[in-house]
Amino acid sequence: MLKQNPADVLPGDGTKGTLVGRAWVPAVQGPSLVRVDADGVHDISRAAATMAELCNAADPVALARSTKGERLGSLADLLAGDLARPHLIAPVDLQAVKAAGVTFVASMLERLVEEMVKGDPGKGDAARRTIQAEIGTSLATLRPGSPEAERLKQALI
Repeated sequence: MLKQNPADVLPGDGTKGTLVGRAWVPAVQGPSLVRVDADGVHDISRAAATMAELCNAADPVALARSTKGERLGSLADLLAGDLARPHLIAPVDLQAVKAAGVTFVASMLERLVEEMVKGDPGKGDAARRTIQAEIGTSLATLRPGSPEAERLKQALI
């Protein structure tokens, strides 16, 4: 595990915002939801068991801020690279994530192409052309429930 410097991972304003994430906690042999404050990293998993649950709360920021949690250590401690102690892990768990620069639809269509061609890369371009012919130039103009949307649905099935 790579040891990191807190100044390199915190936003420009430090811990002024509400910073949440996940940490692997050896004492519980699993991940915990955490809040990063100026005085350290606090386990707030009693407020929400998963990041997805926190994100789906009526007011996730208020919930994260108001939960008093057990201090796991300083941010430097959790970035020290010692896997025998609590350490930060990927902040996402069960929630859907849309990455910058990647559209859900484009990704979904590529998965459909992969499924349609059953691993044969030579058939991929033909499958993409078939889908493009059904979609037209843009999905943005496709109205849900329209005859065009139904035609696309049937073509994809």
